[in-house]
Amino acid sequence: MGGVGKSQLAADYARTALAERAVDVVVWVTATGRAAVIGRLAQAARCAGPAGSG
Repeated sequence: MGGVGKSQLAADYARTALAERAVDVVVWVTATGRAAVIGRLAQAARCAGPAGSG
């Protein structure tokens, strides 16, 4: 389903959610495959640090 504006819609939603403080952080993951998604989410978790530390 390429070329229908999914990424632009997701980016706009993320910007709005951050601006309205509905979320604290947004993790953008390119979903090229299961392993890539898991790897990027794990990387984001390491960057975020332990729960309750912020």
